Amino acid sequence: MSRKGSLGPSRCAAPERPFVDVSAATRSQSADLETNDDETDQAAQVKPHKRRRITRACDDCRRKKIKCDGKQPCSSCAEFNAGCTYQIPPKRIKTSLRRPQPDTDDIKARLELAESLIRKFLPQIDLQTLGSTAGKLLQGHDTRGAVSGSGQASAAEPPAESDKYIPLIQNEDQLRFTDNGELDFHGTSSSATFLSRITQNLPELLRYDSRIPFLPQFPRPDSPLTGVSSSFADHSKYDYSKLPPRHLARMLCDYSFNHASCLLRIVHVPSFCKSFDTLYDSGKTQYSPEEGRFLGLLYSILALGSMYDVDENDPSNPDHYNEATTRGYKYYLGARFFLPDLTECPDMTSLQALLFIIQFLQAIGNLNCCYNLIGVALRTALRIGLHRNLPNLCITPIESETRKRVFHTIRQLDIYLSATLGLPILLQAQDIDQPLPTAIDDEDMIQNTLHSAPLKKPSIIQAFNAHGKLMEILAIVVERVYPPTATSRTATNATYLIDCGQIREVEQKLHDWYHDLPVIWRPGQDNDVQLIRVQILLRFAFAHVQMMLYRPFLQFFNQQKHLGNPPDQRHQVFATTGITVCRNIISIGHEIRKQAALLGPYWFILYTQFLAVLCLVSYVSNNPRKPESSEILADAVAGRELISGLSLRSLAADRLSVALNVGKLPS
Repeated sequence: MSRKGSLGPSRCAAPERPFVDVSAATRSQSADLETNDDETDQAAQVKPHKRRRITRACDDCRRKKIKCDGKQPCSSCAEFNAGCTYQIPPKRIKTSLRRPQPDTDDIKARLELAESLIRKFLPQIDLQTLGSTAGKLLQGHDTRGAVSGSGQASAAEPPAESDKYIPLIQNEDQLRFTDNGELDFHGTSSSATFLSRITQNLPELLRYDSRIPFLPQFPRPDSPLTGVSSSFADHSKYDYSKLPPRHLARMLCDYSFNHASCLLRIVHVPSFCKSFDTLYDSGKTQYSPEEGRFLGLLYSILALGSMYDVDENDPSNPDHYNEATTRGYKYYLGARFFLPDLTECPDMTSLQALLFIIQFLQAIGNLNCCYNLIGVALRTALRIGLHRNLPNLCITPIESETRKRVFHTIRQLDIYLSATLGLPILLQAQDIDQPLPTAIDDEDMIQNTLHSAPLKKPSIIQAFNAHGKLMEILAIVVERVYPPTATSRTATNATYLIDCGQIREVEQKLHDWYHDLPVIWRPGQDNDVQLIRVQILLRFAFAHVQMMLYRPFLQFFNQQKHLGNPPDQRHQVFATTGITVCRNIISIGHEIRKQAALLGPYWFILYTQFLAVLCLVSYVSNNPRKPESSEILADAVAGRELISGLSLRSLAADRLSVALNVGKLPS
């Protein structure tokens, strides 16, 4: 009974003492060892001791050829106080059968044949970085288990942090090497990078270089930054001091002002027309430096207007289009003749001419030169202080408004082209204090005063300012949805964390922008072609910003298909909204085709339609069995036909239609 009583309290006390007294336990074990010494000796006498086998001997015992117990030190060395050392024996070299080495010439021939086939059928593959990329892919494949394990661990974190961000896996920034040793970089917001991801699921697009629709590479001597183009020799017989026919020049100027740049007001048209008439009335063939700069502006306007000279009776007339394109290029060379150094435009007239040249290059789809020249124009604007509000500057109201218009035109082009090419925006908003232009038209501005416009008369500058605010929202989208820093990286992909709250803020900004837009610039039943043209351009710009906002989430369907992850409702909502925006873009394109209000190669319209078609095709390829896939595929085919219909009268549309001319769409 006493033994049971002694065990009982210890069991009850155990839960109250979670920690064990290590010193007390050690003393108890020592007492037990002293008590059982006799029993241990008796057990040792009964059981014979089994000798331990020694696998090695110390150097001294090996030299004396005596037994060694293998201890450190051994008993023999300890007895004589000698140094006990153990020498590590050399490893035995095993002879193995050597395989016969393959012929190096045969390997080299096979490698050259493989590279030639890759260049022929897969031109977008960069062979110089293919080896390192393949090794990184294998390494990333081996580490997927670790990544998935860390994902399970992160699930135990507080839900507030995980609900705040959405992880997005996007392509890494792409740096390509051409055969001539040139470099070509595309950022995460670049459509070339987006196209390269699309082609992973659409093998039919792999035969086209993803840079074709976005960065067509022209020969280096034709660059507008290298003085007069080498192609100028073909038109050297043309006398640019002899002005074009007056009626033709007026018509092309009207196309340039009211069609090409109806949303980007660069010049004060009445002042330009006054200088135009003075120049034609003078009949000069020798011009002063100031008149030469105006001729550079005139020829740049004529070049842009030629690209929008479309036969209204037969818009697809290829002969008329070829004639207009040839004439536009000739006038472009005329502008280059009077402005040979585009990197030096320190006066307002030359800067305005540079902006029209940029729009001309944009119309033919040469965006790489556009981006370079935008950098020149922006730095020139900074040099002459266009980004600053200078109230004490002694200039006329027309000159003041022209400064505002020119700067904000450069700002809008910079944001749009930078977002298109995935490159950093050169100027940040905190560096600008130049206000937007006053919302009055050119007719209401005289030399010394500004007259307020009638209430019922809409001002084009209102639409210009609205477009500028929309481009500022696009800059915010690029900053928040396409960040340059990633949380983790693999060989070809990077994971970015997108703040859901910031996306909601951008959505609210877009909602406020539409709410503040004057009713006259919203879609309506207006009969004025100019108003309809501006309305549609604003609709396309609005849809483009929306698509840039939701485009990264469109890969949600592809990731769910291949990774089998549980669906993320937030990700799915944004992706579904993106598909709706793309279908709306195709619908707007149909309205343009019916009304024929927009004539000419509006690059950003073609570009936006092109991306919308790609997004729809990507969705259908990843969800072929969904009931709405057939309707979405029909919209994609219709969008491709819209772009193909413009290919005969637009170089940019021709390049885009080539990229979309796949042999087989998902069925």
